Amino acid sequence: MKFTWFVGIDVSKATLDAAFCHKDSPDQFTHQQFANTTAGFKQLLVCGSPPGLKKQKVDVSQTFFCMEHTGHYTLALCCFLQEKQLAYTLVSPLHLKKSSGITRGKNDQIDAKRITQFACLHQRMLKPMQLPSACLLKLKNLMAFRDRLIKTKRGRPAVSLKQTLQDLKDTPSLVDNSFIIK
Repeated sequence: MKFTWFVGIDVSKATLDAAFCHKDSPDQFTHQQFANTTAGFKQLLVCGSPPGLKKQKVDVSQTFFCMEHTGHYTLALCCFLQEKQLAYTLVSPLHLKKSSGITRGKNDQIDAKRITQFACLHQRMLKPMQLPSACLLKLKNLMAFRDRLIKTKRGRPAVSLKQTLQDLKDTPSLVDNSFIIK
């Protein structure tokens, strides 16, 4: 499918910084910030305050969403986009960094623009993705937690485990992590 609009989203725990551009003008960006909640995801797609994509006359069915893979912080947004049957992909932060070359300045707005630019320039190689089943997500979380336990046993501070457990508690409706939390 050919996409007309590209949306790069810099995802953090509390907010989504979204920059979008039209395929014909990849150097002209519009930036908006939304809450990293279901209400924020809805604002991203429809008219709201702040204005969403519809108010900017963006056809979401012809839009490709691209974001860095930031673990638990992107999971809820991916579920939302998948439920709405919208095309999205997750890209490795290292891949994005290397593709940008030497750059100056770094903040969420600039990162969102760089992600959008990356999606627009590399649209032919990026494939829309689908989340794995709930069972596979649970297994991935178990394996990742096992790796963290091994690192902690080798002398890494237990603070990272506490943060991991808190992140897992933040997504109870998306993946059953009760076994790990126990």
